[in-house]
Amino acid sequence: ICYYLMDSPEKVGILFGGNDPINAFAVLGENKIYAVYNPDVKCIGFHEDTHLISATLGIPQSEFLLEGLAMFFDKTWWGLQNERWACYYKTKSQDISIKSMLETKDFYSFDCMISYPIAGAFIQFLIDRYGLERFKTLYQYPGSDYINTFESIYPASFSDIESAFWCEMLSIEIDIAQIEKLLI
Repeated sequence: ICYYLMDSPEKVGILFGGNDPINAFAVLGENKIYAVYNPDVKCIGFHEDTHLISATLGIPQSEFLLEGLAMFFDKTWWGLQNERWACYYKTKSQDISIKSMLETKDFYSFDCMISYPIAGAFIQFLIDRYGLERFKTLYQYPGSDYINTFESIYPASFSDIESAFWCEMLSIEIDIAQIEKLLI
């Protein structure tokens, strides 16, 4: 894996092909990662590496699964565990839906502050509770009908598994004031 380190998100964003600043991206098939590395942001490690390595399994049409697996390996977002973020966001907004993030054609339209750690926490939940093999089967699914495929792989309905996930996340003790300081 070859890393190309830039000093700003703007430079990485230009290389990505847009005008939006981003911290990193992986070039699948070329084993290249372009990332911000400066005194404040050091965007190297598990996340982009996971994109390159997991591409050997296939590239799911669901960006939720793609980013969720990378966040599973990151374990944290802004220094706080993915599960704590999931608990925080579900506490603040009851209308967060894993199903909508999994099924959407544009996962990146969701606020990454919310979607990335929730995706990572959900993948962690699936792997911990149901095992890696089931997750790999879902990840390798080449189609886009994820809910029916999910229900053919896992031993419960998607709705039941999503409910169990949220119950587990809401059982986590969090310090809301500490989390909200991170958001400032």
